[in-house]
Amino acid sequence: MGKDVLIISNYYPPEMGAAANRIQEMAQQLNNLGCAVTVLCPLPNYPFGKIFNDYPKKGPYKETIQEINVIRLSTYATKSTERIKRFKGMFAFARSVSAYIKNNAIPENIIVQSPPLLISYFAVRSLNKKGHIPILNVSDLWPIAGVELGAIKKGTMYRYFLKMERYIYRNSTLVLGQSEEILKYVGKIAPSTKTQLYRNFSSPITPECVQKPKKEVRLIYAGLLGTAQGIFELCSQLELPDNWQLDLYGEGTEAGQIIDYLQTSNKAIHYKGTLAKVALHELLPSYHLSLV
Repeated sequence: MGKDVLIISNYYPPEMGAAANRIQEMAQQLNNLGCAVTVLCPLPNYPFGKIFNDYPKKGPYKETIQEINVIRLSTYATKSTERIKRFKGMFAFARSVSAYIKNNAIPENIIVQSPPLLISYFAVRSLNKKGHIPILNVSDLWPIAGVELGAIKKGTMYRYFLKMERYIYRNSTLVLGQSEEILKYVGKIAPSTKTQLYRNFSSPITPECVQKPKKEVRLIYAGLLGTAQGIFELCSQLELPDNWQLDLYGEGTEAGQIIDYLQTSNKAIHYKGTLAKVALHELLPSYHLSLV
């Protein structure tokens, strides 16, 4: 791979969640290999649904984070569960990506993150029009996952998404998949596209040794609080043993439901708000178990 690499992603720190952390890890590893990495992403807004403080309301906005060049484009920030608003948010960034690709010089080496499917489709299609065949990094299978989660119903829109999915697999030079199941699925749809297993984990941390619990057992969940994570359902069904406590950190579309439920519940489950990654790592040794 050459020295200049462009990564197109819908998520990037200081946004929270696994998706942002995985892309940051990819960018940093490429940087360690001597590549000059640029990340094209929206103005940070996830999972709060509003542009973060200290950032402008419109892009492009350029900054450098840990030697990674980051270009943040305009988007429509929302954390609404309404499909129209969620679609509007994805389409706004997809349109910004297409315009950027059309009007700017693009390096030879490009990695496009999928999902979101709509954004990866616009990115791959715009790159193809400009003569670029990107690498596609697939961390989940959409629209199938959307159907399983109840976010998408099989119908006209689902068929459009299937066409988008086929297009991005067949018009990428390489598909990186984070599981064998993903690669097998892509291989059926685009047998001529090369695939590679790439388990894009975050760098591990080594916390201080945690003492064995004497009385109270402290359990932590820190992550997104969206439909896919199912934390609201977990809270409603989980029965903790005596002297156990579960603390929740995070934000997402289910955060309001979780807060309302816990206010009327006598379970030893507590919502603690959000934490930055560094602060979370400092807090982990005070817990005995973590929920993944």
